[in-house]
Amino acid sequence: HQLEGDNLPTAEELENYLQRFDTWLGNTAKVRDWYQWCAFKKDLASAGMNVVSRKVEKEEISGEHLCDGFFKALFKSLACEKIAQSSTLRTFEGSIFDETVARYQKLTREFQILSQKELYARLAANIPHVTENIDSSSEIGLLNRNISNGGRGLSLRDLMDQIPTLLPRLCPVMLMSPMSVAQYLNLSQDKFDLVVFDEASQMPTSEAVGAIARGKSVIVVGDPKQMPPTSFFNSTNVTEEEADIDDMESILEDCRTLEIPALQLNWHYRSKHESLIAFSNNEYYEGQLITFPSTDDQATMVKYNYVDGVYDKGGCRSNPQEAQAIVEEIAKRLQAPNHADRSIGVIAFSVVQQNLIEDMLIEKLESDKALHEAAEELYEPIFVKNLENVQGDERDIIMFSIGYGPDKEGKVSMNFGPLNNSGGERRLNVAVTRARREMVVFSSLKASQIDLRRTKARGVEGLKHFLEYAEQQVLTQTDGTKRENMDNILSEQIAKALRERGYEANTQIGRSNFKVDVAIADANNKERYTLGILLDGEGYHDTQTTRDREIVQPSVLKGLGWKIMRVWSADWINNPERVLERIETYLKENAPAPEPEKKEVFDVSKEEVIEAPSDELEYKVYTPKGNVANKSDKQLAGDILNCEQPMTLSYLCRRIATLREMPRVTQSLTNTVTEIAENNFCMQQIGSSTIVWKDLQSAKSFKGYRKNNGRDITDIPVIEVMNAIVASVREQFSIRTDALTLIVAKQLGFTRRGAKVDQALNEALQQLLLEKKVVDTDGMLRLPE
Repeated sequence: HQLEGDNLPTAEELENYLQRFDTWLGNTAKVRDWYQWCAFKKDLASAGMNVVSRKVEKEEISGEHLCDGFFKALFKSLACEKIAQSSTLRTFEGSIFDETVARYQKLTREFQILSQKELYARLAANIPHVTENIDSSSEIGLLNRNISNGGRGLSLRDLMDQIPTLLPRLCPVMLMSPMSVAQYLNLSQDKFDLVVFDEASQMPTSEAVGAIARGKSVIVVGDPKQMPPTSFFNSTNVTEEEADIDDMESILEDCRTLEIPALQLNWHYRSKHESLIAFSNNEYYEGQLITFPSTDDQATMVKYNYVDGVYDKGGCRSNPQEAQAIVEEIAKRLQAPNHADRSIGVIAFSVVQQNLIEDMLIEKLESDKALHEAAEELYEPIFVKNLENVQGDERDIIMFSIGYGPDKEGKVSMNFGPLNNSGGERRLNVAVTRARREMVVFSSLKASQIDLRRTKARGVEGLKHFLEYAEQQVLTQTDGTKRENMDNILSEQIAKALRERGYEANTQIGRSNFKVDVAIADANNKERYTLGILLDGEGYHDTQTTRDREIVQPSVLKGLGWKIMRVWSADWINNPERVLERIETYLKENAPAPEPEKKEVFDVSKEEVIEAPSDELEYKVYTPKGNVANKSDKQLAGDILNCEQPMTLSYLCRRIATLREMPRVTQSLTNTVTEIAENNFCMQQIGSSTIVWKDLQSAKSFKGYRKNNGRDITDIPVIEVMNAIVASVREQFSIRTDALTLIVAKQLGFTRRGAKVDQALNEALQQLLLEKKVVDTDGMLRLPE
């Protein structure tokens, strides 16, 4: 362009141009970058994202944070859009939803108590009501007789054989060993609906099949990572180190081999501090156990106590110094003021070491009366066991005696008894998971002294890792141990905001896949957390049931000392300031540590026992008011039936004749009453008995019987005789026919049986057998199942 007249630039404009030229000349190496930026800027503009380029050019956001900032804004926008599209999320208010959760928790607790009461009522209703009419030949009579004579002359198996109907009513659930099942329960008896095996990893299949054969279905519960059945103690001629332990196949392993449908139970409750289960979870369960952190999660309850001791490998094969240290530690704890609150168990890695500790402890307690009394005050007795027999036991405090270690010459053998054999790792897993609150490892052996190049045993490898954990709190990470938690972003945002307000907050507290998302430290004790915040993120979603999410998880955490509150992501997105105010309000209002939650407990002993209504009813005789002559036969029959039903047709005729002061029942009266009954009342024919009812509903609802009240046996409706028989069989559970008819005759008011009574009772019994309301099994009458 030509520069003419007014087109000439001003001096100021020339200065600007010159400055730009200088900038270009000084940054020629960046021209390519500038060109690319202009191209990207053009692309951003075409995509409607000029705001991004403006933010960058104004240096409000650095290039390295550009992508994260953009996606954060994008995702927040998408989240807000999603919330706006949902009628539930659009109106969501966390405090209101918390009230809904609280109502659910309250109703669940009430339902649990109600369920317990209903279960108790159903079981109590099965207990027989013993009366003076009990026949000695019946099941209840047989049991009573054996109780009174101490079971003389009859084995327990024979007794159980003879009360097959009574036994499941008295004992619907039976806790027995497989050996007891085989010894006391006949295989021909009715099968149990369900057989449950616990600690099935220690149950040999050969011992389990007998119990399985006595059930219709079976549930096998066990941990394949724990001890299998073993014949270790069957031989007394060899030592532990010389023994080739014969681990047998368990019913659990056989079920797994057969690929029977299985359910994995991953939640762990025993350990009251997560450090107690962290090693096993990492070493043996690939981090799949769901464990719960404590408020003092930063500390550890697994403690290593080095003992300068010697393992007498060539002699008694024990470590006296370790045994002495453990006995002294027990004595020290028994002398503490609150010693009775914590139970104690000792686990030795060998039988010899177990026996040594036990002998030294007994000697210590017997020599000190105060110490002995303190031990007696523990709510659980002190035990001293070894790897082979400790499965199933637990105590608040567990003390380990490794026992093995350097000999007199300082050499360490890589022979650790049962740990060297196949399955040794399972023995170690059992041992290190017995503590509820604290674990103390007494050892003359250090992890660095175990040379894995000299052994391939998994049990020894596990021992090395366990000692590393006890000494240094270091866990050997395995593939798949930890799962990446996607809730970090929200929890970090909340924690950062809390830190800005002066609180010390940490995120992702916990050593398993379950985490307390945000934890706020106690202002007076930084090593403990005063509040735990749970988010509704991935962990919340993965917990499949409402009960687990809203009741089990919070209640377990509260039992570990946590104060827990929920923060809902929709609340945080909509109004983070309000969420922070709620957290601060909760901290101020709930400053004291929570008391242990007192759960409502159903106490059977405080329940009122209500006797079930008797089947025997009172016979009410109709007494007319006024002159019956003024009433028609229909009216009089109706009044009598209202009071005295059910009645045989003949007895109704007789009652009318008596009330009208007729000398006898005429054929004319019988015909009249029959016609009235057919047209106005309900008539029922059972066998040869014609029964008259006021209406059909009365006939359907009648379940009892009445004494004769002056009636002849032929005047008693057969339905009453049948009901009396059913009531007697129910009371006796099973009874011979001749004994039954004698009891029923007495119940109906006949002091002795005659031909007519026997005939009536037999006719009623045959009718019941025909209708299958009573069954005859080898001459014994019982109710059908």
